[in-house]
Amino acid sequence: MKKLTEIIKRKLYFSSIGQRISTVMVIIIIVTVIIFMISTYNIMRYQLSIKTELNTQKDLTTVSEKMDLFFQRVKSDSILVLASGPCQDLLKGANKTLHADSSEQYRIYRLIQETMKSIFVSDDIYRTIIFYDLNANAYAPVNMSIQDKNFQIQKKIMLDFLSSSKEDAEWVTLHKSPWLFGTKGAEEDCISYLHKVYDGSSGKLIGAMEMELSTDSIFKLYKTLAQNGMDIFILDSSGMVISSENPDLRYKNFSGENWYKNFNDKKKHIDQQNKLLYMTKGYSMLDWSIVCTIPMDVYLKDLHIFSVVDIVIGIILLVIASFLSRILILSIIKPLGLITRTIHDIGKGNYEQRIRIQYGGEIGTLAVEFNRMIDKTNELMEKIVTTEQKKRESELSLIQMQMTPHFFYNILESICGLIVINEKKLAIKTVQLLSAFYRGVLNKGKDIIPISEELNIAKNYLDIMQICHSNTFTYKIHCAEELKKYHINKLTLQPILENAVHHGIIGSGRNGEIRILVSEAENKIRIRISDNGNGISAKTLESIHEGREEEYHMDSFGLKNTQERIRLHFGEDYGLSIQSEESMGTEVEILLPMQ
Repeated sequence: MKKLTEIIKRKLYFSSIGQRISTVMVIIIIVTVIIFMISTYNIMRYQLSIKTELNTQKDLTTVSEKMDLFFQRVKSDSILVLASGPCQDLLKGANKTLHADSSEQYRIYRLIQETMKSIFVSDDIYRTIIFYDLNANAYAPVNMSIQDKNFQIQKKIMLDFLSSSKEDAEWVTLHKSPWLFGTKGAEEDCISYLHKVYDGSSGKLIGAMEMELSTDSIFKLYKTLAQNGMDIFILDSSGMVISSENPDLRYKNFSGENWYKNFNDKKKHIDQQNKLLYMTKGYSMLDWSIVCTIPMDVYLKDLHIFSVVDIVIGIILLVIASFLSRILILSIIKPLGLITRTIHDIGKGNYEQRIRIQYGGEIGTLAVEFNRMIDKTNELMEKIVTTEQKKRESELSLIQMQMTPHFFYNILESICGLIVINEKKLAIKTVQLLSAFYRGVLNKGKDIIPISEELNIAKNYLDIMQICHSNTFTYKIHCAEELKKYHINKLTLQPILENAVHHGIIGSGRNGEIRILVSEAENKIRIRISDNGNGISAKTLESIHEGREEEYHMDSFGLKNTQERIRLHFGEDYGLSIQSEESMGTEVEILLPMQ
């Protein structure tokens, strides 16, 4: 995070004021719009969530109320059937009816059916009604056949019910009906209501009645509510689906699902994986649960519409804010841009430029004070030019005065000696070399000269030294023609060569050799002056690097002054360096710009 902050600061600090203001304003506007959009989105989402939950709870309450009415009717109908004469007669004479011929049985069943029709205004909620004696023998309508496997299960349930001390009535949740319509009827899912039958006169238990309800009769209670992608189903106490529009969902057990486990704690659960919202309501009469599932696409469809509107509003606000910000930014950066251009022109040397703007406030004050500063700067620069001119003249005089006096005297004495021994030609040559040397040194007062002229000065000096110290050393100078046009401080090589001759070669007891090599390296001029003389000890070399040249007796300007002159004119990236090993020689490297 700290590194990212530093990068952002660096980007801002090296950008223009307009870019900084624009960047900050854009960030503020975007962040504000995003916060606005997120806030409104979350508020709307919360409101829609509350609205959906309330509406769904109302729907579930409506289903619960319809189920109350439905099951109350079933109970009422069962009481009417149980109290009817045909029902009592059938179960009182169960054995007689069981062994009666088919015509008698048909007469009894028809009587029961006629009785039930007279009781029930509409019997569409019942699939069929079956009577059982105390041995669980079934008495079904003549148009019914039996699915033996399912009947054995139902018979066991009925025997347990008749022999138990349970309440008079009991519900059997979703199961396959053992009763088929016709000989080839298909198995159907149903829910049964069991009720014990007692003798109306003696009060003894004489059998039981089963009222089968089709799953469709229960589904009709909430069919109109299950729409727009919503799904409603009913679970029994074990978590098994006992009523649903989807046949594949029936008998499915949800007891292991998270939303079902949390049913006692929460009335809703969001399934993020399947994008579903579960809403539940307990049906205490039968210990059932009414469940409603809502796809989140449906649940959030209004939110999606609002999101589009929210984004459009956000874009409009962004455009308006950007337009107003642009006006504000231009009112600041336009005069600043004028000031910047004026400063740029002044930086190029056009000191007659002035800032002319018609703005008040801080910018206007800045312009006035800047113009005043330029006027004062012009006055100061004129003084500096005069001072620098005088300083340059002083430096030239200093350079001339710093020439070692005994060098000139020694050459004159050498010339006199040559004349005495009648070496007139060599004396004349020495005078010519000395004249050429001083002509190059004076050079009309120029301090920066081409490398070619500096090499001529060096050659003249070395030729003079060869005459003064005959048969002591030789020298080689190599420089490519294209490098001779570049410039160097005057008398840069002479002090180095003087040290090489006097402190390196003379007294070394060997044939000396001095080499000057000018080359190009990484877009810089590199000049190497090397000798095979005495070299410099490590301690003395350290003192030279630290600027304590007084410990190393050097004539003329000295290496420190040479280094300062180079850097003063060409910059801190340039100068000289020394490498030396005692008794092995010395190499001085000079780096100069290609200019």
